[in-house]
Amino acid sequence: MFFQLSDTRTPLKPGDTVEIRGGGRIIIDRYVGSGGFALMYIAHREGSNRFLALKELFPRQLENLLIRRSDDNRILICDPASGDAVQENAPIWQELRQYFEREAVLTQRASTVYDRLGRQTAQNSPDVLRAEGPVQDLRGNTYLSIDTYQGEPMRDLIERGFLRNTDGAVVSNHFLDEILAILAETALRLSALHAEGLWHLDLSPDNIYVVPSAGRTRLTPYIIDYGSAYDQNDPAHCTDHRYTCNPFSAPEILALAQIHDPGCGYAPDASSDTYALASILFYAVTGEVFTSEHRMSCGRWQEQLRREYAAGLPSHQDADSFAGALIGFFEQGLASAQRDRLRTPRELFDAIQTLRERYRQYGNLLPLVARDELMSYMVLEKYPLYQYRSADGHIHVL
Repeated sequence: MFFQLSDTRTPLKPGDTVEIRGGGRIIIDRYVGSGGFALMYIAHREGSNRFLALKELFPRQLENLLIRRSDDNRILICDPASGDAVQENAPIWQELRQYFEREAVLTQRASTVYDRLGRQTAQNSPDVLRAEGPVQDLRGNTYLSIDTYQGEPMRDLIERGFLRNTDGAVVSNHFLDEILAILAETALRLSALHAEGLWHLDLSPDNIYVVPSAGRTRLTPYIIDYGSAYDQNDPAHCTDHRYTCNPFSAPEILALAQIHDPGCGYAPDASSDTYALASILFYAVTGEVFTSEHRMSCGRWQEQLRREYAAGLPSHQDADSFAGALIGFFEQGLASAQRDRLRTPRELFDAIQTLRERYRQYGNLLPLVARDELMSYMVLEKYPLYQYRSADGHIHVL
């Protein structure tokens, strides 16, 4: 399956420069993740303190072709027999750049706000930031930039909250209440997206970007990657949609991304997106990506959740009220059959809200560390010192 495929792509390094054709230089601050067709960075324009989510067109693999980065950072598509690089204007490059052009259009569409009469009232909703591109640099590489605020991928928050036992296995997450809140808000935003006829189909902890807001008292999620979005209002998507997948994708998306045949019997729907958010939560509480092996051995992870979320509580019934709700959520949210899942983002939101209520009851009894120590840890780790970049390029810490 997808999560077993190796990824040999080499990302740009912090400090590397992307010189845009026609003027402008973008400085890479850090690499944050990858998808099937692109690598994602946090960057800034030279001489500016504005942050960018920068996507670099760099497919993981191409049928019957090799793709690699050269020593001078050029991305090359090569003939596997001769080793010769495909020309920049070859049809394969044109097709791949159309993928980025389509993503820019869908991102702008997702970010447009309309009133009840169908009139456009704003270009950028709180859910989506402004996209620019695609553009090429002097090496011929292709990029798409999305304005953003200072924040981090949801994966960073999840993994910073992992609590491990002496064997290194994840047994809980310090930030579970915050993670549930982020997923609930993402579900609401997803509901609005679905109402516009768009399914995302590539949600992961890497393309949900989390930004401190309201005076750093809450975390606001942004979806920053629409490269695989499916437009239900475009008949062409029924026959030529290019599917990509990630380890959190629903089984039907994994199949469609590998079979490349719209007539294979698999089809996406709204539950393909709800599955991905449920899968992200499973990763947050277990440290494992949900796979077919987990489905076949469900007793193992169910017992793990009961054990870890019941240990040390004075009332076993209190523990079961949360652990049982969590298990029931995953059994439905990660069902292999689409008809058995949480069918809509609104259903998902309601289910997450139920988990939040149960967790708050459970969290008041949390015996992992002294309550004051836990809160001190959360403040320091969840909200690290704020940084900003001045116009001269220097980073300042508040």
